[in-house]
Amino acid sequence: MAEQKMCMYCAKWDDITRLTPLFEKGKTHVEYYCDGCYPSVKDNLLNLPYSSVYTWGTKGQGRIL
Repeated sequence: MAEQKMCMYCAKWDDITRLTPLFEKGKTHVEYYCDGCYPSVKDNLLNLPYSSVYTWGTKGQGRIL
């Protein structure tokens, strides 16, 4: 059984292999987003003046070590 994480946008739980992680530079906390929420969150994030401090990972990727 795969590890379960919650989409930070819609609060739906899913396997980590189906969620896309969002990393903040210099932080260890990772937020995950489902396929339904990912486009909206990405569009909203690109409108922020500090969007360069965030990096999207690949689907199923855990923490960066």
